[in-house]
Amino acid sequence: MTPRSIVWVLDQIQQTAGWDRVKAIFATGNEGTLAGLYKNYNGKIFAKTGTLSNTVALSGYLFTKSGKQLIFSVMVNAHQTSAGNIRKALENFVTAVIEGD
Repeated sequence: MTPRSIVWVLDQIQQTAGWDRVKAIFATGNEGTLAGLYKNYNGKIFAKTGTLSNTVALSGYLFTKSGKQLIFSVMVNAHQTSAGNIRKALENFVTAVIEGD
């Protein structure tokens, strides 16, 4: 799977299941697999994480400061640091996208 294919699947989930179901399935800021992350972004991000050997992924939905909804997927492969460091870097990237609009 590529990030592009995951974004397609996420779009299909939202279109067929509806937003209420998406909110029920995906963790938001500082909850579930996002616990300890996105603490000030509850309700601004709904995402799932994934971790395999030297691969960290984060995919889901976010709302920018202006209220625009984006579907995203980021995969970091073959990293040479801890998964925790990658998750923190992803948090910095995603929150910059949320705040940048």
